Amino acid sequence: MIRKTIKHRLLAATFMGLAVAAAPLGGLRNAYAVDTQAHDFLPLPAGTNIVLGYYVLGNYEEYDPVGAPPIKNNTHVQAQVGIARYVRYYDISNIRFLTSIYQVFGGYSDARIGGTELQTPGVQLGDLSIDTFAWAINNPDKGQYWALGGYIHIPDGNWNRNVATNLGDNRFSGTVQTGYIQRLAPKLDTELVADATFYGNNTQAAISGGTLSEQPSYEGQMWLNYKFTPVDTGSFGFTGNFGGYSSVDGVATGNKTESEEIRLSGSHFFVKPGVQAMVELVHDLHVVGGFNENFGMMVRIAKVF
Repeated sequence: MIRKTIKHRLLAATFMGLAVAAAPLGGLRNAYAVDTQAHDFLPLPAGTNIVLGYYVLGNYEEYDPVGAPPIKNNTHVQAQVGIARYVRYYDISNIRFLTSIYQVFGGYSDARIGGTELQTPGVQLGDLSIDTFAWAINNPDKGQYWALGGYIHIPDGNWNRNVATNLGDNRFSGTVQTGYIQRLAPKLDTELVADATFYGNNTQAAISGGTLSEQPSYEGQMWLNYKFTPVDTGSFGFTGNFGGYSSVDGVATGNKTESEEIRLSGSHFFVKPGVQAMVELVHDLHVVGGFNENFGMMVRIAKVF
């Protein structure tokens, strides 16, 4: 499993005070979403190591608060984020496992909502995450794979309650995720993924030190993958998110996790150096309670050894 676990739901900052007039400007963000890439749930042999680097670009030009009209005029945020990740596959009692660790870094620029400029502190460190998965089904002959696992998100990233855009989260959270692959034809398969994320409280969520609480958020993903050649794959995906209502000291922030997006990706594996290159494009179809991503791009380079 080679997985990029943070995408624009983690990167899209939400801004206190613009959705709740009584609250000061703070640094609240949308909920985590553990987005996967095509064939992430296809297990590699035990003993395989992978070092991955990601570049994620997101352009947001509309903010859609809960229960209020969208804010489109003079609204914009650009996110540029990198992710460094290490993955290890291994067997325990003839069951395939994966464990990985990854660190997020980057920042936001040109951030404004309705013409109100928002402070961006430059390059920041995001939260550290660790995940482990086990394959209950690993059947290459039938093209069937099913894995179950989870993530722990450790709040070691930058957080400043006086700034509207933070890459850190200042709270622990955890995600439970499962994924299933089924071959449909010799070169075609489908991949189904579901997860739920649970959040701790952020006790320094606003200038006054208010406590951010967030309900669990849920995500469903689907990929349709086609292998043009043994080393070239094209994929079309759909992702839906819901839940994640948030409040500060009991006052609703206007943010939640409700979105639908389409995704298109292509990858090529360079056999001799053992390197895979992948590009993914993203467009939001529907968003409530957060920023609408009109265009997103992810570039991933993976070195297998």
